[in-house]
Amino acid sequence: MRIEKSNTIVKCDIPGCVNFASYRITDSGIDERNQINICDECMKDMHLLLSKILIPKSPENLVKKACERKLGMTIKEKNK
Repeated sequence: MRIEKSNTIVKCDIPGCVNFASYRITDSGIDERNQINICDECMKDMHLLLSKILIPKSPENLVKKACERKLGMTIKEKNK
């Protein structure tokens, strides 16, 4: 799935919106009838809604990783 800048003049596919679409959501092998056309305002609203549901996970803390590595070491490795 990918988001592309729209180069045609079409209405936004979101119900109740009267703006023209600036982007289209598409996938390879999908014809134009099955693409989603969306305007700037609806795209921003969708981003806000998705960011409340899908929260990216932060990378593990470097200190925590070091401690886990140290706990996993054998006695011989610790004495070196």
